[in-house]
Amino acid sequence: MTGFTVSGSVRQRAERLYTIMNSKEDALPLSLLKGAKRGKKQQESIEILRPVAEREYLVRGLCDELRDVVNNTQAFNEKKTIQSYEERQKDEMEMEVSEEEEEKEEDESDEEKPIYNPLNLPLGWDGKPIPYWLYKLYGLGEEFKCEICGNHSYWGRRAFDNHFQEWRHHNGMRCLGIPNTKHFHDITKIEDAKNRSGEGRA
Repeated sequence: MTGFTVSGSVRQRAERLYTIMNSKEDALPLSLLKGAKRGKKQQESIEILRPVAEREYLVRGLCDELRDVVNNTQAFNEKKTIQSYEERQKDEMEMEVSEEEEEKEEDESDEEKPIYNPLNLPLGWDGKPIPYWLYKLYGLGEEFKCEICGNHSYWGRRAFDNHFQEWRHHNGMRCLGIPNTKHFHDITKIEDAKNRSGEGRA
């Protein structure tokens, strides 16, 4: 029993003894400690208990904020336990229908909005402009013209390299009477193609 106040009247001592016997060791009131009136121990105990009090305050605030959500969840769970199988199926169908309607409304609102494309970037598979970094990575800002294809423009090195195996370039080479082989890769001018073709024959 050391560390507790022992002075006072018989009644006060009996009340302290009763309080000590009926409470846990860590839940004892601070007023029972020796020197509690002096202030130093009381100040230390207040500093120890301050973080706990702050957490309790935050928890109570969260409980107040979430009271409606908790009540709605409890009501929903009680409703689910009371409902029959057919009623549950009906509710699920209604929820699915409402979700589908919301998705349709979102899709319609997305379609109605004009596409924001200030850099005039090419459109991707989803109808939206591709990211700028991808535009720069593929070099889509560079224009390559091919005279053999009828001065058709190709944007980006990849598209330009691939066009040599496509029908337009193949048709242009056939019209010139030149076979479309790897030997003529990267040749886009008609004169250059004819000169290289003449070199190959000689």
